[in-house]
Amino acid sequence: MIAQLNWLKAKLNSPEFAALRTLTDVAVQKSGLPYRWLATDATIRITANSNEARMLARHGLDMPRRTVDLP
Repeated sequence: MIAQLNWLKAKLNSPEFAALRTLTDVAVQKSGLPYRWLATDATIRITANSNEARMLARHGLDMPRRTVDLP
């Protein structure tokens, strides 16, 4: 998932996606976490205090969730 997030961040930095980057920046100002992991597979189990959770947070990705409330 982190590799996919890095790909997305690189894509957003390209000139063709400047408008989408602006929307991402607005999301950061409103909620602080513009990147969400919508876990469609029930087997994903990452606890809040695990090493995986800390790694996700370092990369700016919220914990995997079954539902996502958009701001």
